[in-house]
Amino acid sequence: MSMGIDSKSAAEVLSRARFSHLDENGLQAAIANELRAAFPDAAVRREVRIGQGERIDLLADRLGIEVKVAGSVGAVRRQLVRYANSGVLDELLLVSTRVAHRAVTDEFGRVPVMVVTPRWL
Repeated sequence: MSMGIDSKSAAEVLSRARFSHLDENGLQAAIANELRAAFPDAAVRREVRIGQGERIDLLADRLGIEVKVAGSVGAVRRQLVRYANSGVLDELLLVSTRVAHRAVTDEFGRVPVMVVTPRWL
């Protein structure tokens, strides 16, 4: 029986992982690899269009994952609200290298948001 992927289980996997990529693209690829290894039955895709002009970094089943290495808390929050309003996602996971982004945790509509800060090698 396969374990489903949700924000809590994905955050647990990513919290244990160690990353060496400092750029957003490399970090996205490494996160996708970690999730595919931990959840082989989940459909983990990168750069997925979820609405008019909206493209989320990763989509794992109905979990949206946004990766940030920069950006203000306000800008990130606005982006996540747009994603939450897409109707495509059940949950959002923000993977950010910025400690300030931890303040983004909230619920936008009925879409809860969790934040995880990756560990580096």
